[in-house]
Amino acid sequence: MAIYKSKIGLEFVVPLTVIIAGTGIIVAYEKIWIALALVLLLVTFIVYMFLTTYYEVGNNTLKIKCGFFVDKTINLDTIRQINETNNPVSSPATSLDRLEITYNKYDVVIISPKDKCAFINHLIQVNHLIKVTLKEKSK
Repeated sequence: MAIYKSKIGLEFVVPLTVIIAGTGIIVAYEKIWIALALVLLLVTFIVYMFLTTYYEVGNNTLKIKCGFFVDKTINLDTIRQINETNNPVSSPATSLDRLEITYNKYDVVIISPKDKCAFINHLIQVNHLIKVTLKEKSK
């Protein structure tokens, strides 16, 4: 069994930090304490989501965990294809440096493991029939 943490992308962190810090400064300056408490609650939630997003490979399964929202298990034998993508669609991924995993007949999940090469190699060791398509710079 191996756990692969999700990559945390600056393309998410920087805008969120600017927006939330700006809002926090404004509501603190205006002394709107309930709004400041809500901003701090939002920060706590976002940090929790970023820190609890991971992918676990073991026992012929891929477990995808993202906070309390996503807890999905995929049988590795059903994975047909892995494509590198930057698709910004909502998914259990904390970066836009992503992998699109096609499994079963039409099911797709997008994730962002920090060490994509090790993650892909681990999956291929279990299911050598997986077709992998990477962008030129990553090969």
